[in-house]
Amino acid sequence: MDMLKKIVIGGVCILTFINCKYKEEKNITQQNKNEIVFKSWLRDTLNVLKNQENLDYKKDILVSSDSLSLDIVKTFDKKINPKNIEKIKSKELIYAFDLLDRSHNMPEEEFKLKLVISSYYSVSMVEQLKYEYDSEIKLFDVIKKNKIEKYRFVKGNFIEKKISSY
Repeated sequence: MDMLKKIVIGGVCILTFINCKYKEEKNITQQNKNEIVFKSWLRDTLNVLKNQENLDYKKDILVSSDSLSLDIVKTFDKKINPKNIEKIKSKELIYAFDLLDRSHNMPEEEFKLKLVISSYYSVSMVEQLKYEYDSEIKLFDVIKKNKIEKYRFVKGNFIEKKISSY
């Protein structure tokens, strides 16, 4: 009877170890699948981005060495006439004007807008998503005739405004 207990306990231990190893392999396989999906999306996206012509901004594309993340940095440096805002098609600039308008800071005269937006894409840990996405406005400056208004931005709203003369 004592021998039977040892065999049963040993069998349970072996089955437990085998089962744990199988789950670990399954998780690794899922991670590899997510990486393959992301890399396929990345390849297609890079082809589209390279063929796009953007006259409104300068675009820097940075891909990590392992191809598991993508940074796109868009830099706008544009003179704006408030009377012609409705002619602008860039969604980023339209969003910037909306922020200025909502905070009652839209200039009435011609101004220069310096805007840097960074978008970050990486492999998703969620099977249904191709990628994780994050975006940040790194620079938001409104340059008028005799002053510069520097804005700090968090979660869709301005949180700080610094004005300096030049």
